[in-house]
Amino acid sequence: MSTVPSDDRQLITFCAAHKDTWVSNQAQIGVSAAQNTAMGTALTTAQKALTDAETARAASLGATAMLKADAQVLRNAAADIVRTVRTFAKNTDNPTVYGLADIPAPQPRSANAPPPGQPSDIRAGVNSDGSLTLTWKSNNPAGVSNVIYKIQRAFNGTTNYTLLDTVGERTFTDTTIPFGTTSVSYIITGKRGSQTGPMSNTFTAQFGSVSGGGGLTIVATQSTPMKMAA
Repeated sequence: MSTVPSDDRQLITFCAAHKDTWVSNQAQIGVSAAQNTAMGTALTTAQKALTDAETARAASLGATAMLKADAQVLRNAAADIVRTVRTFAKNTDNPTVYGLADIPAPQPRSANAPPPGQPSDIRAGVNSDGSLTLTWKSNNPAGVSNVIYKIQRAFNGTTNYTLLDTVGERTFTDTTIPFGTTSVSYIITGKRGSQTGPMSNTFTAQFGSVSGGGGLTIVATQSTPMKMAA
């Protein structure tokens, strides 16, 4: 294990804790004044960069939260119009209404259709604002459409999963990962009407820093089977 931490935050803490000791004992430990001056300057610069990064991340999370709230208002307004169009088309028994509104006509559902497939091949990537985007595949059986996906999440190796969101696409961006999280785990489950498909394997992303890097970085991922209530 290296004496000098590779994690950016731990590195700053390490250097701040050793700075005065190295200066006061520089003659006894063979360190030059120039070395201590260079380290002190670099420490001040890195501390400011860390503060700036935390401030920017907090601002980004705030802006993202506002976007999600505003988008939800827009989503509700659009959904209200779609419901009105569908109701009008049904009450007037006029399927041409769907074409005029440029929305798909409802498809009849088969009561004998199988449940959705198991989500698999989950992948994750960190975005510039610190959020994490998941993508996955799901080999749904023929005739199974309009599948939604439940996203459950747990932090730091626990099994305390909570329902985070439900989406209609095979991708999801998590914008609410708390600062300082070391790992986050997800379980994804397909649902269609009253039918629920098998849960995905537990997908875990571990966070850290790589040499020369900064900010939130995925250093490892793992997919493991897990049984829990859907």
